[in-house]
Amino acid sequence: MTKPENGHSLWAKALKIWRRRSAAIGPELRVIIGKPFSALELVAPDPEAEARHADGSTWYQIEPGRVYPAILRHIEEALDREAVAPDGALAPLWSAAGRLPRDAWQWARIPKHRCPPDYAPFRAQALEIARLWFTELLHREHSGTLHPREGEAMRPLGVHILRDDDWKL
Repeated sequence: MTKPENGHSLWAKALKIWRRRSAAIGPELRVIIGKPFSALELVAPDPEAEARHADGSTWYQIEPGRVYPAILRHIEEALDREAVAPDGALAPLWSAAGRLPRDAWQWARIPKHRCPPDYAPFRAQALEIARLWFTELLHREHSGTLHPREGEAMRPLGVHILRDDDWKL
C-alpha cells in the first residue's frame, strides 16, 4: 500500500473516518440486541416536509422497498438468537414479534397481491411490527441514544413513508 504525501496510510484514514462516524451517534455503537443495525443509513432527509412543518422536527423519507427487507431481516435474526428482550418501547414489539408464526416474516417479504388470503393477517401484523420497530430504532439513532432512560427527552423527528403498493398492509 502506498502512503500519501503527508505520511498517513489510506487504512489509517479509513479507520479514522469509521471511528468518527460511529462516535457521531453516541457512546453506544448502534447495537441493538448485539447486532449492528443503522436505521439512519436506510432513510433520506426530507427538506420539503421540514419546510411544511415549523415544529423543529427533522423529517425523513422512508422507501418501503428499502427499509422493510432490512428491518424484517434484523427482527428475524434477533428472534433466532433468542437474546434478552430489548428495553423501552421495543419490549412490547419484541413480545408481539415472538408470538407471530415464524413463516409470517417470510410472507411479509412478498408483495401484498401475491400473499394468500389465509396469511394476509399475519403478513400485516409482521409489517406493522416492523414499521414500529424501525421507527423506534430510527428515533433512538437520530437522538444519539441507544437505551433511553424513562422520561429522557428524544429529539423530535417525523417520517414520510413513500407509497409502494407491494408493501401495503
